Amino acid sequence: MTLAQYDADEISGLERRSSIPVNLRPRVLLVDDDTLLLRVMHAALSTMGFDVVPASCPHVALEHARSSPSAFDVIVTDYAMPRMSGLELAGEIRQVAPGIRIVVHSSMPLGSPPGVDRLIQKPARLGDLASAIRAVLDARDERATR
Repeated sequence: MTLAQYDADEISGLERRSSIPVNLRPRVLLVDDDTLLLRVMHAALSTMGFDVVPASCPHVALEHARSSPSAFDVIVTDYAMPRMSGLELAGEIRQVAPGIRIVVHSSMPLGSPPGVDRLIQKPARLGDLASAIRAVLDARDERATR
């Protein structure tokens, strides 16, 4: 996916939520080997009220998760990446942080992969990606209050 596939109006019209204190923002580990797309999603999700830590390599993301398993609320990862797929990354992260929510962003149809809380088809609108993140976090919070 390229930057041109994102709706320019969507990018320029993002709602700013900078008034949310950083310590109250959901913490997202964002993984994509396309560095331009990673920068766009990082900026957009940050603007929409998330505390985003970008990683352009699944191995770097895995090290983040291993060094601080409770630091992230959700992982958003591309599916197709060199040396480790998003599903492999999800499986590895689940071993160190079993309660973390995982969203896979893929241009390939994957069905309902095990260990994944939500699958988002590429190209996706940035607002839809943010809604998917909020949905998996809301589901987690709902389960925790039962």
